[in-house]
Amino acid sequence: MTNPKALRFVIGFLPTIMGLKIFQSRWIVTSYRFCRNIGILLFNFILIPRAILPQRHYIQKLTSNFEAHPPLVSIILPVYNHGEFLRDSIQSILNQDYRNFELIIVNDGSTDSTNQILVEYSENKTITIIRQENFGLPMALNSGFSVAKGDFLTWTSADNLMAPTALSVLVNALKKEKNVGLVYANYTVVDVNGQEINRANTWRNYDRTGKDPSVVKLGNPRYLYRCIPINFIGPYFLYRSEIAERLIAYGNIPGIEDWDYWLRMQFVTKFKHVQTNGKQYLYRIHSNSMSSKIKANNQMINQVLLCRNITKDRLGVASIKEKIGPEISEKHYRAMSRESRN
Repeated sequence: MTNPKALRFVIGFLPTIMGLKIFQSRWIVTSYRFCRNIGILLFNFILIPRAILPQRHYIQKLTSNFEAHPPLVSIILPVYNHGEFLRDSIQSILNQDYRNFELIIVNDGSTDSTNQILVEYSENKTITIIRQENFGLPMALNSGFSVAKGDFLTWTSADNLMAPTALSVLVNALKKEKNVGLVYANYTVVDVNGQEINRANTWRNYDRTGKDPSVVKLGNPRYLYRCIPINFIGPYFLYRSEIAERLIAYGNIPGIEDWDYWLRMQFVTKFKHVQTNGKQYLYRIHSNSMSSKIKANNQMINQVLLCRNITKDRLGVASIKEKIGPEISEKHYRAMSRESRN
């Protein structure tokens, strides 16, 4: 059994080490990445000593067939107080060369300029706007997907941008891979001004080891329930609505709602990494982003431990309905929240 205090120490110490200037060289980062993978392997033996293969319940034959017509894509765009970036994000979606899509914007109780900006798009027939109180990202996603009509689904953030070919790349890949439920690809990291970051920026530098330091290289799928919780999917993905119907909804666990959703999805379908130049999707890092807030509030360690407990519980239940439902993750999130308040 792993010791949570020891795990907290190790995980909390790594970012400090990797932030040092000496660790920004390419060969050091590559070495770190190799050692991290070895660590994940060792962690698996401690965390999950049982066989993993019996846990998979793949849908071997997906029913969707789009030879006769282009699939409709539903894009959910949740927004909370990101008015300064919102207009550019919306426009990047409307500029897609793949035209058969609907955009569902969920205004999650914004108090900035978001409301005024959304008025500009109220007459656009491609866009549906939902307004609600501030319930948080997971509930905003569920509100959007509850009205989605698409064959393929995705969501994006109000501070990120999509290149004109972003949708068509993933749509073509998902149409081609008939036994795959989700496809994802590399992405580019930009700063608050939309400029690509360089090597001096240490954000996720262990995955930015290629010639272009702004591109996050994600690689082939790994089993989320077999490793330290690292979200290898990233923000650029597309999945089938028939898979989403089985998962029901995103769990109300702010900060790891996407990781938990992919974990649950891996029990019922396969993932595929799509080879691209990494320039189809631009992920913006800034002080008001979700990932920056988590890091600033020192929540990363608690999230790792939360993910570990969720994983162990999901592997322990026999029913596939329990494995892929949001109840297990929500139970552990509530327990962690109570503990942090005490």
